[in-house]
Amino acid sequence: MSNPTGERVPSLDGLRAISILMVTYGHLSGTRHYPVSVGGYGRWCGDVAHPGVLVFFVISGFLITSLLMSGREMTEQSR
Repeated sequence: MSNPTGERVPSLDGLRAISILMVTYGHLSGTRHYPVSVGGYGRWCGDVAHPGVLVFFVISGFLITSLLMSGREMTEQSR
């Protein structure tokens, strides 16, 4: 993922990957015959899918807002 200036932000890629893994685990843990049951890990981590979705949306909101603000600045400078 990159910010409006085109610079890559590796930490956002890492957070995005972690949030996707959290959502995937949350969905798979409810699947029958999944090797890792929620019973073992569910006690200490609870529902991991919901926080994963929230983190993903926060990252998306940050990037979209950054792009909109950058576009606004470019429009104002061209006037």
